[in-house]
Amino acid sequence: MNKTDLLPEGEDLPRALEDYRSAGYRVFPVSCSSGEGVEALRTAIDSKTVVIAGHSGVGKTSLVRRFAPQLELRVAPLGGAKGRGRHTTVAARLIALDEAETFLVDTPGFRVFSLAHIPPDSLQECFPEFRHLLGHCRFRDCVHVSEPGCAIRDSVENGSLPAARYEAYLSLYEEIVGRSRRGGPGAAR
Repeated sequence: MNKTDLLPEGEDLPRALEDYRSAGYRVFPVSCSSGEGVEALRTAIDSKTVVIAGHSGVGKTSLVRRFAPQLELRVAPLGGAKGRGRHTTVAARLIALDEAETFLVDTPGFRVFSLAHIPPDSLQECFPEFRHLLGHCRFRDCVHVSEPGCAIRDSVENGSLPAARYEAYLSLYEEIVGRSRRGGPGAAR
């Protein structure tokens, strides 16, 4: 999670940080401006090949520059009325950080995240925090929206699954089902 220096004074990192951690993701709050958290992330990626991906303007290339300042990679300052970052990386590039076989792949940002390749009944598999519950619902074809005896909904209700992550699932599920109804790109046939 980059740009932690842009949080309003006195505000803690968003609750989403803990929600992602409870889902099993390793989260590294960093600030490319101040350098906060950068060393912990660098240690975690040592001797690995890591792809840096995300929306345009979130600071992917700024992070790479922190690890390899000698490369003089082009970045743009925050701009516009909303203070958003700008799209500057136009092609993916593999960057060797050291002789210890640590590589970064700096990628262009994306403006839209597509779910066109995910069938509605497979979305549940994209949420690692759901995996231990799959197969424990009352119905084998449960999609975890409104079915009685749903293990995932029960876990959200009893607080063992973060409500925000379940809400994200519902939002994505509705997007996929809506696309299927409209017959848009990637619609189920």
